[in-house]
Amino acid sequence: MIIFLFISTFLITLLNYFNILNYTITKYLKFIVIIISFFITGIKLGNQTNKKNFKEIIKFVLPIILLMIIYSLIVNKFNFQALIYYSILLLSSTIGSILTKTKK
Repeated sequence: MIIFLFISTFLITLLNYFNILNYTITKYLKFIVIIISFFITGIKLGNQTNKKNFKEIIKFVLPIILLMIIYSLIVNKFNFQALIYYSILLLSSTIGSILTKTKK
């Protein structure tokens, strides 16, 4: 999963650097890549636990999101849009975890 994240981010940045992709498209593609990586993390963690998966994934992802929020507060970029962004990340990992529970 980490390899997927690095390779896809590198390719998107490279395409943006050579002006093949617009900045707006690059911004949305990076957001989609992050959502997919959180979703895959939710699936992997859901497969590893026998408990209620959504609770386990929240225990794993919530500290990461809290660190992102603290970073946003330090940089002074925290607003309503950032809150929606972090909520989508938490939701994507939770949905990945719940999907593994329904497959078992």
